[in-house]
Amino acid sequence: MINKTVSYYNNADDSRSKIRYNLDYVLGMIRNNQELFQQTVRLRSMPTEEEYKQAKKLLPMIAPSGIFDYRNDDPENLREYSNVLVLDFDHFQSHFDAGEFKRNLIANADCLHIYALWFSPSGLGVKVAMLHDNTTPMYHNELFRCIREQLYPGVVQFDDKCGNLSRTFFLSSDPEIYINPQRDSLTPYHFEHSPSVRVTPIRGNNQGYTSGNFTHTSAEIILNNCFQAQWKDKTLINYIDKKWRLEYPESYEDDHRHQSILSRAKWLCRYGVLYENALAYLTGTFGLHGIDKADIKGMVINNYNANREDFGKDRMRLYLKKEEGRKYRNQKLKGE
Repeated sequence: MINKTVSYYNNADDSRSKIRYNLDYVLGMIRNNQELFQQTVRLRSMPTEEEYKQAKKLLPMIAPSGIFDYRNDDPENLREYSNVLVLDFDHFQSHFDAGEFKRNLIANADCLHIYALWFSPSGLGVKVAMLHDNTTPMYHNELFRCIREQLYPGVVQFDDKCGNLSRTFFLSSDPEIYINPQRDSLTPYHFEHSPSVRVTPIRGNNQGYTSGNFTHTSAEIILNNCFQAQWKDKTLINYIDKKWRLEYPESYEDDHRHQSILSRAKWLCRYGVLYENALAYLTGTFGLHGIDKADIKGMVINNYNANREDFGKDRMRLYLKKEEGRKYRNQKLKGE
């Protein structure tokens, strides 16, 4: 039985939504929802990249891989695995080029197991919803790689970052969305696990985490050295730790510690903090709360490996936010 139930989130700040929709309902939103249409038009009219990013965060999101208790990078939050996979093809030079690609996919929809496809929020990419018959969540990344290699070899616009089990994406309006007229009889992509492929198991909180290794590249070291001149890792960690303690006091409770470690490891990577500094902070913080140090290390390694393409991308944003807060406090002290 093909499962098409997905998790729905109201916007980028919504991580605890309990809304579940059938994929067909979501496709109906993409085609007909007027609020989503207005949001998409407004988004594409934004004059700067920063305004575009902020407007995009207001769009609704879905996690196509199934039903999740909580939206973050922890696969343990998965409660029900779906047979839906959404692929992303982006960075086309123009909306016209994306449209040409969309038409080519439509012409081959059945053999590519395509259920529906539509334009991405920017209008310069294409989202493809397809069906598969995999029933084992731990094989999800292998499934994604097989589809990449067998169905889309050499397609440079294929986004390789969409293979995470917990991957979410923003919805956008497309009144001309293609929904396969043969979708009820569409043959799902047939997946067979290869025993030669090493699989990272999804483990319970008390069973440990597969760690592997993490080593910074020379480019990451150089980037971090540049960061240190402006804002040292230790100073950044002290700043963000105070912020996290204030905003997420529940992080240290029994049911939240593992999720907090996973989330903080991801953000420390995006803030460009060296792995060893992040590990020392998280071990020192959560090791005091009874979490095994080997588990903490495994979670940090996994998240640094998963997010290394975004290493340091959010450091300047955080720094500017800190400086804005400092300036505001100084103005208040001066009575301005």
